[in-house]
Amino acid sequence: MRRAAPLLLLLYLTGAAVNADDSAFTIPLYGEKLKGFVTVENVADDQYVLSFKMDEMPDDTRLSLHMSSAPYDSGVMPENCRRARKTPHIFRNQPIEDTTVQGSQLSGHTLILGTPESIYACTTVILGSQPLMAASFHEDPIQGPIHIIRLKDKVRILPDLKYIPHYEGTIGVEFIDWAFVESCENAQNSNQNAVGMELGVDSRATLTIETGVNISLFNFQIFRNGKPFACSPIVNVERRSIKAAGLKLVQPHYYVAARNVGDKMDQLKIREDCLDVATETPHSPFHDYFPTVSIFGPDTIMFKSVVLNTTCHALRPTFPLPSAMVNFFHPTVGRLVLVDTDDRIILTGNLRSLTDKDAARATVQISPKPAPSEECPLYLDDCTDCFTVPDAAIIVGKDDDAVSLIGVLPYFKLSEMRSVIVDLQWTEEPFRVCANLTYLPGGALQVSLAARRYTPVSSKTMATVVVLEYPANEYSEVVVNKRAEISAVEAHARPVDMAVTSGPPCGDQNIGSKARAPQWLQIIDAVIKHGKNTSTYVVDDMLISGANSLLGTSLLLSHESDYYCGTFRFPQETNRLVAKIDGELTGYVQMSQYAMTGDIPTEVSYSITRPNSTETEFLQWEIVSVTNETCEEAEVFNPFKVESTVCSDEKPSQCAIGDLSTKAGDITTGRKQHLSVINLPVSGVRSVRDKMVRLSSTTTNETIGCYRLLLMEDATFTWMVYSNQSLIALQSLMAQRLHLEHFQIALEYNRELVGGRCSSYRVTVLESNERLADILFIFDVENKKFREDAELICGKQEELTSSTTTTVGPTTTTASSKAYLTPSDTSTSTSGATTKSSTTTSQQPVKSSRSSSIALGILLCALYW
Repeated sequence: MRRAAPLLLLLYLTGAAVNADDSAFTIPLYGEKLKGFVTVENVADDQYVLSFKMDEMPDDTRLSLHMSSAPYDSGVMPENCRRARKTPHIFRNQPIEDTTVQGSQLSGHTLILGTPESIYACTTVILGSQPLMAASFHEDPIQGPIHIIRLKDKVRILPDLKYIPHYEGTIGVEFIDWAFVESCENAQNSNQNAVGMELGVDSRATLTIETGVNISLFNFQIFRNGKPFACSPIVNVERRSIKAAGLKLVQPHYYVAARNVGDKMDQLKIREDCLDVATETPHSPFHDYFPTVSIFGPDTIMFKSVVLNTTCHALRPTFPLPSAMVNFFHPTVGRLVLVDTDDRIILTGNLRSLTDKDAARATVQISPKPAPSEECPLYLDDCTDCFTVPDAAIIVGKDDDAVSLIGVLPYFKLSEMRSVIVDLQWTEEPFRVCANLTYLPGGALQVSLAARRYTPVSSKTMATVVVLEYPANEYSEVVVNKRAEISAVEAHARPVDMAVTSGPPCGDQNIGSKARAPQWLQIIDAVIKHGKNTSTYVVDDMLISGANSLLGTSLLLSHESDYYCGTFRFPQETNRLVAKIDGELTGYVQMSQYAMTGDIPTEVSYSITRPNSTETEFLQWEIVSVTNETCEEAEVFNPFKVESTVCSDEKPSQCAIGDLSTKAGDITTGRKQHLSVINLPVSGVRSVRDKMVRLSSTTTNETIGCYRLLLMEDATFTWMVYSNQSLIALQSLMAQRLHLEHFQIALEYNRELVGGRCSSYRVTVLESNERLADILFIFDVENKKFREDAELICGKQEELTSSTTTTVGPTTTTASSKAYLTPSDTSTSTSGATTKSSTTTSQQPVKSSRSSSIALGILLCALYW
């Protein structure tokens, strides 16, 4: 049954009304018989004056201040106000006039307006100069927050613990001990900074304890029967905001309602989801405030839908929350996200059927067990550790508009859940999909780019770009930090690859030519060139997991003759599969994907050539499972049994996993390429690991060959060599001695000088786990050399000042370095340049008091070409 609209409401909004110095702020008061505002003004040290301006108020109204909190929940505010009035008072039955009160008495306590028989409104006052903190508990059978306010030499506790609904009425009155502790680990023996009076479960009476000024508030520990029961970190309460189209609602904390800071709205029509018209409830404003909705608490409107001018939108948060996401590809396509709001677990997302025309509702079950590799299990009625939401998932028809869904689950530890089942139980044929969850403790996927200025002896970071994608919120946040002036920004299609030794990292030989500017580049370009040293910008797009993924894309930043470059990468570990191409063609296909999930687009890098040929060929590529049949006869890898007729490059999610040419295009020979492909899992239940890459001629349709995708890992070590060798020569030598291909050996562009004759290079080798063990046995990591090699004679360290190093431009061959190149090296270093770099520029003169240092600096530049 739908809850009736409340008669008595609390509304305390700070937002823009609260000054930074807390000298004065206004609190709206709203009830059935009373409407107006109270202004709280700081007039002296710890002295505040309350003044009232009412639109509507009964003549018999009186004011009281009680030692309790009243959390804002529009549905039960009358009860919250009544409970507050039962607690001890600081003053009561005062006339509604200017009233002076001490801040230490006011902060965290509740003002009640009414008569001895009736309550018209109430509000808990939180002073802006005293940050609100909280510890949250979800330990069977107790749940709820404890808010904390630090006063000058006191701490005020605002408890709101209660029993989980399942236990209501079965446990009597209980008081629990508590303490501030330095660590939740082994809390029984940790240092207890303060031990307070007992807390009552289901009691909101505040506690104020003397602590002194030096107490540290790290964690809050509660005890039952003298033993540690639960412990939670103490964190600052951050304001929450949600938005949809021109609407933006903000709410500073748990004790207030929401204020609209967006477009003026005459009414909000809130639905559970856009298709559920029967749940539509109108909410009217009071000035700029909406007193019957809340973003905090169990009745949050986050992820619900709002109708604005006949159009329905999801109310999405603009702040991070812990979440877990899962993607489905067939026969249901879309994403579900579980969000930890600290009071509930909310299910949101959108799903679409690839086969049915009509929308349907399905049951969603969250399980602590991983999804199986074959068919999904039956819906589990007897799964005691599972959490189920009947009819939570709206699966729209294949031609319908997308609809954001919402489901509410009781609180559970989201980090312990592993998979999701979506089940249409009422269908005659079993219809269910399942997949593994990706847990995001910060609510976001993160990639970052470090733009470095490369010289032979350094690689200094000149700018960083961090991109945070919030799957539940459906937007991305771009954070730019720069340390130098930047006047030009370009996107390049290939990542910086230290296995390319034919030119500098920022050259076209490495990151490829300038790519067509994606839409997101316009924002990053403006932020980098014109923004402050540190700037943040929000983009309404999924920049990591979406169709416009920037994974593997490089940025080339420049100012005058300085160039910096970097690539968008996951900071965490990635899984990599490699197929070595040999025989009629030579080269490789490499696939890498974020190790935590198969839901992120897979980066594919490849370089395939036909020996003794300079012509470009187009090749069809597929992933196939070769068992007893031949390579030509093997079927495309298609675990979802997708019909090939629906597959296209515009709808890659409707393609078989192995149908790469259709959903990503054919590949070309003769040059290194990079692209992102969705629905190509490198790990997980439907991984392409150990499958074969089949290459066929697009001209003759004949199969050229099949090449197995093997899991490869990397090992990094330092190699010390004589300085009179180029990177190309060193890479070739390493490949020869370790029996590896060149693409498997990455040498850092910058070196560390050792003595007067040697240099140390950071080397990363890519190979299977078994072969890596052999390589690390052949190579003496501790002594930075091959075990069979003699010790190097490096001589004494010679001075090399910074003035002897020259920053090499992205596609520049300097005159001085060209003199040291062999004919083959010169050809290699200039062949990949674009028209903008076809000219050869002279190295600018440098000043140095030591001619030997100048010569050594020039030699260093030369050897890297």
